[in-house]
Amino acid sequence: MENERIGYFIAECRKEKQITQQELADKLNITNKAVSKWETGKGLPDITILTELAKILGVSSDEILRGKKNEKESSFSDDRVENKASEKVMNHSNDIVINYMLQKSITKFKLMAMVSILLSFAGIIIQYFVWMDAKNLTGWLFGCWIEICGAGIFYYYKTIMENQMKDYKTVTEKEVEIKEVSSPYLRPLMTAWGIMLMTLMLYAI
Repeated sequence: MENERIGYFIAECRKEKQITQQELADKLNITNKAVSKWETGKGLPDITILTELAKILGVSSDEILRGKKNEKESSFSDDRVENKASEKVMNHSNDIVINYMLQKSITKFKLMAMVSILLSFAGIIIQYFVWMDAKNLTGWLFGCWIEICGAGIFYYYKTIMENQMKDYKTVTEKEVEIKEVSSPYLRPLMTAWGIMLMTLMLYAI
């Protein structure tokens, strides 16, 4: 499988450089478990650290995604034709791998966006019930704090996704619309904040 081939290649390059999994993890500011997952084909490096990983291993990002080192150009025309055909196949494989990493980032954003929306509406519910019980703004402030946490989670993961989308565009030269991914989740989040502000006005009256 593609993941296993890339993982084997990373492991071989690491061993050639006489670097342990822990040393490689420390250089990349990640855990050695993440490196272990790459090398066993259970995961792939995030595109944001791909360039640094390639630099440490002494190869190119393209070679990591290919799962093999680039061969020297042959002087025979038949070899050149074969290399071009192989390059097309590898480019297609690269797109598949990079698309997988991007989709992983988008999926993580969507999951955390849902968490942020749930937190925001939970804050509104807390504001309402505490107000009905105590008739003061303590509940509103607590609910507001929860909504701020929710908004922070949303924009943190949105920023990570945007950075990875930019890297994805740089590597593949394909357009990826960030708004298409984030807008459906941003609207309910803004709705929650609108309700929160309306409740403040009602409590103040």
